[in-house]
Amino acid sequence: MIGPQCSRCGLVLADVDAESPKEAAAPNPPSPGDFTVCIGCGHLHAYDDDMKLRELTTRELDGIDETDRIMLLQQARRRLERRKLIDNP
Repeated sequence: MIGPQCSRCGLVLADVDAESPKEAAAPNPPSPGDFTVCIGCGHLHAYDDDMKLRELTTRELDGIDETDRIMLLQQARRRLERRKLIDNP
């Protein structure tokens, strides 16, 4: 099954998330309302009720602070980009 596409850069995203390496053997699939970060460009999305990606609402964006896991994922993506391990579309 092909995962959803980023609305900004078009990259096909993995549709499975594991919260820790220990859980990687037992994936934790996303649920409606969960956030995801595009590894290609860093764009934030949320899953809708049909498990398709949608843009975040203003309220959702306002609720994200620097301690959230989503921000840590974006920081990690930027580090990979700086090290030339991923391309910025």
